[in-house]
Order: sequence, then structure tokens, then C-alpha cells
Amino acid sequence: MMKPDPVCVIAQSDEGVVGFAWGYQVSASPELDEHLDAPNLHRSLNGDFFYLDECALVPAYQGKGIGKLLVSHIFCEQQQGQILLRTMSDSRMYNLIKHMKGETVQHISRERVIMKLLTP
Repeated sequence: MMKPDPVCVIAQSDEGVVGFAWGYQVSASPELDEHLDAPNLHRSLNGDFFYLDECALVPAYQGKGIGKLLVSHIFCEQQQGQILLRTMSDSRMYNLIKHMKGETVQHISRERVIMKLLTP
């Protein structure tokens, strides 16, 4: 969590922590391209973003809307109006972000994409 303006949210049950999401502030720059292995990404973006670095749930808790709640809480806690993330094409996270009206900004390999989501 030694990044600019980090935010972490946690999902708990009686069993303990069952999920989390965390990220930090980034700016559209050539350094971001290198950080995300996304050549020329900064040319299609402007300004500052909140980079959603990780979001994970214990398998037994997946498919219950908890991931959406974690991402929604990240919206509430971060300071930027836009969220950026790198994920696998057609993964649970990819489908969640699409469902939340997010869009693919760049394909960085056959399996990975950069997505952008505007806060509501």
C-alpha cells in the first residue's frame, strides 16, 4: 500500500475476511504504459485515474454480488472520477465491469485488456 492515495475495502463474514479490493491513484503518462505493460495507453487517456489493482473473493462467495459491492465501495472511497484496471478478457471481473457500463480501452495481449469505468 505504498502507492499514491491507496484505498482498500474488505468483505467479511462470520468466517473472517472473504474478499477485498484495493488500488491507488495513477496519471495518464508513459510511466503508466510501462507499469501496465500497455504500450501507448497514455495516448488514449487523459488525466488522473484510480487504478483498481486487485479484487478477490473466496470461491464460495463468488457469484453473490459481493464483487460488485467491493467495486462500488471503491467508487465511494477513491478521489478520482474514473477507474482503470487490467484484467483477463471474458473473466468474472471483465464481465462485472462491462455490466457496470465499463469499456475496454486497449487490448494488451490475446488474454488481457485495460478497462475504464466512470464513477456513477
